[in-house]
Amino acid sequence: MIVLKQKEDCCGCHACETVCPKKCIAMRVDSEGFLYPETDASLCIACGLCERVCPVLNAPSRGGNTVPAENFYEEPRVFAAQCAGEELRMASASGGAFTVLAERVIGNGGVVFGARWNEDFTEVFHAWTDTLDGLAAFRGSKYLQSRIGGAFEKAREFLRAGREVMFTGTPCQIAGLRRALRRNYPNLLAVDIACHSVPSPKAWRAFFADLLNRERIAHPTDVRFRKKVFDEKRGAWNCSKFSVETAAGTAFCAPLYGTPFGKGFGSGLFSRPSCHDCPAKSRTSGSDVTIGDFWGVEKYFPDLKSSEGLSVVICNTERGNAAFAAVKTSFGVLREASYAQAVPANGGLRNETRRHQKREEFFAEFNAAGTPAEAAAVIRRFTKTPFLRRARNFVFRRARRILACAGMLAKLLKRELSQ
Repeated sequence: MIVLKQKEDCCGCHACETVCPKKCIAMRVDSEGFLYPETDASLCIACGLCERVCPVLNAPSRGGNTVPAENFYEEPRVFAAQCAGEELRMASASGGAFTVLAERVIGNGGVVFGARWNEDFTEVFHAWTDTLDGLAAFRGSKYLQSRIGGAFEKAREFLRAGREVMFTGTPCQIAGLRRALRRNYPNLLAVDIACHSVPSPKAWRAFFADLLNRERIAHPTDVRFRKKVFDEKRGAWNCSKFSVETAAGTAFCAPLYGTPFGKGFGSGLFSRPSCHDCPAKSRTSGSDVTIGDFWGVEKYFPDLKSSEGLSVVICNTERGNAAFAAVKTSFGVLREASYAQAVPANGGLRNETRRHQKREEFFAEFNAAGTPAEAAAVIRRFTKTPFLRRARNFVFRRARRILACAGMLAKLLKRELSQ
């Protein structure tokens, strides 16, 4: 029987709930807004299945287990990729790799699982589609932990029926899926995302409700954490804008990490406790393919720009490499790289989410708030940048601009003297 001694021992993947033969395990929301298993001891038959499928109790880094995937590459094949279609690239968080992979699966009569918003954008949950139009709901980053619900069981139904299944999720969700299925299906393509951590859904709802009220936004039609916007002043693209869309157009748009929620997410202020010691990072989830942003690509390929939307595609298994090889012609930009080049600037590929020193203090005040507005005020207070840091950042930004201008002037002068 699953007995949680500490919150760090559960990543919320739903594997235990999925395999329980007596259905005596249910996922319940705790005071921080995260889901945890709760067992009805009167129905439990002590079969031990829940413990055997738990990706935390059986994490490779803790228990010495091997990655549950066949034909695993010790050195993965890595690519910088950007889809050929401009419309798809703009609709995607990075370079459109997810959609390109998913379109092949659906074209073969398969099914794709992914995370999507509910109707009022207060929760993210896992769903499936076998149509190309259905992929739109899965596109774009959603910085919340999705509710798996019955997705693992549904995926197993499709796999047993012989249909190809592409299941996308966070590393811990893919680890949970692998263990919940309890066998290796050759028609499964498991895809995980480079994940920084999963923030509190409760903190998101408070922030979002307050934002709608402050900005007087009614009936949002979409929320995008990574909207691509061209910065006229800098003459460059920015792919980290947070926006709220309505039928009339963009109602709110600001730098994601300039918002209170973005700051809290980026600093790990209200991350899930298990994220501080992730059981499935650094290619231990059992995924066939890992996708994310190729941050820092300019260091290795100066002609490429991550700010314009560029995917990193990491093929961890032969199955993943074969799936990606089948869609390579759909990318307008494709450059083979190395894992060592992809990792340094992408913390989501490594286990580096530290526990925020004020996390407990934050949740104590946040949970004591009486209204969403008061709760949102707590988020703003805890994520406010101190004056000295703001002053330092201002000086550094100015210095960088001055150095950039000096470099440009030096190049012009050198060109003039050489003529």
